[in-house]
Amino acid sequence: MDEDPERNDSRQKSTTTDQNNEVARTENGITEIDLSPPYSAFSTKQKKGIVALVAFAGWFSSLSSFIYFPAIPFIAAELGVSIEKINLTVTAYLIASGIFPSLVGEAADTIGRRPVLIGTLIIYVAANVGLALQSSFGLLFFLRIVQSAGISGSYAVTYGVVGDLFTPAERGGYSGIVSFVLNTPPSIGPIISGLLMTRWDWRAIFWFLSAISPICLVFVASLSSLFTQVYQVSGLVSGLTYIPFGVACAISAIGTGKILDIDYRHTAAKYGLSAEKSKNHDLDHFPIEEARLRSLKYSLLVCGLLIVGYGWLLQYQVNIAAPLVFQFLIGLSIQGVFTALSTLLVDIHPDASSTAQAASNFIRAELAAGGLALLDIILRGIGAGWTFVLFAVLGLLSLPWLHVLRVKGLQWRQHN
Repeated sequence: MDEDPERNDSRQKSTTTDQNNEVARTENGITEIDLSPPYSAFSTKQKKGIVALVAFAGWFSSLSSFIYFPAIPFIAAELGVSIEKINLTVTAYLIASGIFPSLVGEAADTIGRRPVLIGTLIIYVAANVGLALQSSFGLLFFLRIVQSAGISGSYAVTYGVVGDLFTPAERGGYSGIVSFVLNTPPSIGPIISGLLMTRWDWRAIFWFLSAISPICLVFVASLSSLFTQVYQVSGLVSGLTYIPFGVACAISAIGTGKILDIDYRHTAAKYGLSAEKSKNHDLDHFPIEEARLRSLKYSLLVCGLLIVGYGWLLQYQVNIAAPLVFQFLIGLSIQGVFTALSTLLVDIHPDASSTAQAASNFIRAELAAGGLALLDIILRGIGAGWTFVLFAVLGLLSLPWLHVLRVKGLQWRQHN
């Protein structure tokens, strides 16, 4: 017997109302229930596995830079060119790493993360093989661009996956874990480089990268030259000087992720909102900028002061232990800034998180490339002390703008 259309329509409206309000009546009154679909169809174990995989792929983006730095003086000597000329290959790598992630990020947001990641890794492996075989500055320069084109976009894809899998309330913690993985190369890369060059030569670096990076396929920027010149250290020791900064960044990434989740809960409580991790909160009406930037100003201020001290330690060539300690402290402070801003980008661009990270990387990489190109000139002109004072001031100038973003961010998003 057919149901009464009017009663059936009434039942559908009632069901819809219950789903929208997320409530159900019981004998004891009204009890909240969550009838909304899960944010991700993957289980927690699966999500962790996916994040580990893409973070490993993104790891090569940073590793390719830091494993290269200690080899610069040795590459220059074998190819018969100046260190300044080899530094141009670093500049070219940075420029390319600013341009190509924009293309990779957009492709990842459009056609999917997996095919894009596979394609970029294939290009990366081929470039490393070419770098290991070449014997001229021209080919070195060109292949470093190809290497960057292949791997630099993996960074954007990694953060895009974080946005795909995790809600805003839990995103900070997982962003911290991803940042931890992505920030181990500053300490690990130079050590690997030094050990490889001790046993073989600089070409072994690229053979190593071409051998280890395909593991991903199975499952799916000045310090070295400055320390070499100031303290007259070997390639291996120069590589070891990266350990304090890299270890500090890795530690800070985990800590910052937890702080971001705490800041999120504090901000939600301030406005009387729920901070339940399993729910995808509507950020169109949530001051996510206030939550993510809540603790950032302290990190940035401390970092600026430490950078000033670091520059003068190098200027007066004090015992090498002192600038290494400052490196560690700078890593602790600066990583908090990177993690917070990267997470915020994912938050406010949920449908194009890879593209947003790529755009951020473009600005960061191009500024780094320009700074690197000018670094030797500035160091010779005003010395290490004033050079790092300049860097610190440039960083601290962003503080008032970040404050404005923290206060006005929600209002700006609602007007757009």
